[in-house]
Amino acid sequence: MTFNACIKKHFDEAFGPYGFKKIKSKYPYWGRMVGDEILQIITYKNEWSMKPYKNFSIWGGVATVYRKKIDLDIESRDQTWMKEAGAIYQMLNNCEYNDYDSNNSFNLNSEIEMENRIINAIDITVKGLLQELQRANDLKSSIDFWAKYTPQLLNILDFDDFDKIRKEDEGFILFKEYGYEDYRAFENKQYEDCTKLLLKMYSQDGQRNENEYYEYYRRDCLMFEKDMVASLGIFKKIKESNTLNKKINIIADEFKGINIKYLTDKGML
Repeated sequence: MTFNACIKKHFDEAFGPYGFKKIKSKYPYWGRMVGDEILQIITYKNEWSMKPYKNFSIWGGVATVYRKKIDLDIESRDQTWMKEAGAIYQMLNNCEYNDYDSNNSFNLNSEIEMENRIINAIDITVKGLLQELQRANDLKSSIDFWAKYTPQLLNILDFDDFDKIRKEDEGFILFKEYGYEDYRAFENKQYEDCTKLLLKMYSQDGQRNENEYYEYYRRDCLMFEKDMVASLGIFKKIKESNTLNKKINIIADEFKGINIKYLTDKGML
């Protein structure tokens, strides 16, 4: 059995009962819809390896019809909005790669080894990524997913010029779900979480002394604070302007119409 045939078999068996199905694409995407607004994806990527070995990783993420473009006709390695399943497992269990069996490399001449690696990788995915996708069952819980794993999708710094919005940006959801005070609380929590993570990261960096890592930490905190203040200003300006608020809803609805047609053509709606 080939690798593609084997992993398809196990993806269908593991994720099919949760509503995931192979999407109409030449690339290996399994997806499910939550209502008609949220798309959840699980896929795999081929990683660098030398023959006779092969290496792969499993990735996944959440998209909504309110982003500029859902595109499942590009390779999974080009999807910047997804998170690697092993990284999610680490975050949930507060562990490192060497704390669990993270090896997805196998000898192409051994079908048994190949199947064992696939089964192990899927087990890690079920215990991590899939659990988190189960929790992302509406727009607000999808925001929580992005905030934890792919916070760059919630960047609204380009929303002062709608032409600059990237195809994967999910900032429209913030305007749908939050008033200004709720958004400010959300941004403050994001800032606190980021600074705690930075402090942990720099304090464990054995390449720098205490003064050096504090300077790096202070620099990055100031950068995050600057972005937070700018984001709050943009959010407030749009929310308080009837013209801008109306425009952002019109744009989001236009994207929704385009993406719903696309997902219908892909057999997801």
